[in-house]
Amino acid sequence: MKKRIIVIKKSSKKQKFSAEKIKKSIDEAAKEANISKRKREEIEKEILKKVFKIIENRGVITTAEIRDLVLIYLKKEYMPIFKTWMTYEALKMQRRAMELQ
Repeated sequence: MKKRIIVIKKSSKKQKFSAEKIKKSIDEAAKEANISKRKREEIEKEILKKVFKIIENRGVITTAEIRDLVLIYLKKEYMPIFKTWMTYEALKMQRRAMELQ
């Protein structure tokens, strides 16, 4: 029987682990990096398998830890997707900074 994994969000809210959220994030970055749908699905499965192997026995993990695991694998094995993801995050931070002015 698989252990239920709880994810702690930045807001401290707790929720059940959702592989779909990780797949969606990877898919969006990979699509922006012009990766084919078939290859995106392969990459998503591969990374989810690696992430889940690490977190399955923990029970609790933060969204930041999940993000870091995904980015480690992307950087090591799929640099174009990693770069797209990081560009998106940089733009998001710039928008937030502008909103605070």
